[in-house]
Amino acid sequence: MRIFLFISILLISGLAFYTNTIDIIFPWGFFLFILRVVYRNQLDYRKVAFVSYLYFSIMGVLAYVSYILFASLSFAPFVDDGYYYYNIQTIWSGNINNDINYTLYEFVVAIVYAPLLLVFKNIEHYMLLPFNWFLGTIFVTESIRFAWKIVPIKNSKKVFCSFFILLNYSCVDAFVHLYRDSLMLIFYVISLSFILKKQYVKGIMASLLTSLVRGANGMLALLYLLFNMIPFFFSNRRRMIILVCGTLLLFPYVINRIDYNKLGRISSNDQSSVTIKSRIENMKNGEGAGGVLNLLRSSNPVMNFVALPVYMISPLKVRNAINISEYKTYNQNVKTIFRLKIESLWEFIHVIFYSCFSVSLFCGIYYWLKNSDKNTLMLFFLFFISLALITFISMQTRHKIIFIMFFPVLYNYFYKYKSLRSVFLSKIMSYVFIVLLLVYNILM
Repeated sequence: MRIFLFISILLISGLAFYTNTIDIIFPWGFFLFILRVVYRNQLDYRKVAFVSYLYFSIMGVLAYVSYILFASLSFAPFVDDGYYYYNIQTIWSGNINNDINYTLYEFVVAIVYAPLLLVFKNIEHYMLLPFNWFLGTIFVTESIRFAWKIVPIKNSKKVFCSFFILLNYSCVDAFVHLYRDSLMLIFYVISLSFILKKQYVKGIMASLLTSLVRGANGMLALLYLLFNMIPFFFSNRRRMIILVCGTLLLFPYVINRIDYNKLGRISSNDQSSVTIKSRIENMKNGEGAGGVLNLLRSSNPVMNFVALPVYMISPLKVRNAINISEYKTYNQNVKTIFRLKIESLWEFIHVIFYSCFSVSLFCGIYYWLKNSDKNTLMLFFLFFISLALITFISMQTRHKIIFIMFFPVLYNYFYKYKSLRSVFLSKIMSYVFIVLLLVYNILM
């Protein structure tokens, strides 16, 4: 942890003086102090929080430097964080744009940073980034707490289990940029925790807060609440199988009738009616699902099913770090730039870590089902539904975090119930998987 602290302080200070952005030091230090206060009497979780915040700080600074060097802008080249920054500025100025559907996220960021307007004439985009690193840290820490409520193992494993979230490409991308996912995910994990403890009123309130940031995730939290209030199907595994099969049979009906944009923020009036089915077809014809697209495009249902475990641990390939691509930012002209992609570093870290531990996660699924009671069986079904929805419908990288948060749970199940035989087999399979990924990255 001291190494992380030294590197992050070095990078933050270097960034501040080299780019004349010394004003980033105050919010970064302030949120680090808040974390220390929040987890002051919880040593294990404080370690998780500090490691998470410092890691996100390091990756966030590297991303910022990458964008500044090659595009002379601090925004990510994917429109969204520029969009949220623009919305926050309109809230500060009082010029609310009625054509934009603001979410709770923009108002929370605007309120948190409002006192700084008394000190700084203008709050730049980069000054808001430490708040997202802070929110991502809270989510990681509370996800570990959630995992230990479901299947506790020895406390020394908490920091290691946090790596399943921290080192995941999708999570780094979501938390180092100015995206709303971080706030939504905090409300989401809190709502699941309340429902797990049978505190349904608090669970409903947290679910509603989740919906105010992204509607679809609030619906998933309420779905878990429904499972708890109508536990008939989860009283044994046979009924759960009936529920899963029934869900799959209803899937074609649902995707033809539900408006995709009603499940989340509608960013423009031109997207007022898009069915889930048309959304799926559009994504399959584009680049939104990454390397799993070929599996989704296949007419073979077996290949479609294989997309689930593949997308669960994707990306499996490190893309070219140097390329010429479009740089898209909100309310600014699209330009084509030469860029050294910071995303390739995140993909490299992801591939290395998951090539070693993906087998443990898949074994964890087996042990979860084998050793589950009624409550944990309901959570498994939520995990399965989330995985299926994101794989076949959303196909957006950042949306994957709603099932990635269960990875520490999967590892804990594997760690708690593993046998000597399963450990031996998992090691052999891990070695094979590492070789396959190495060949895939070199030759494909």
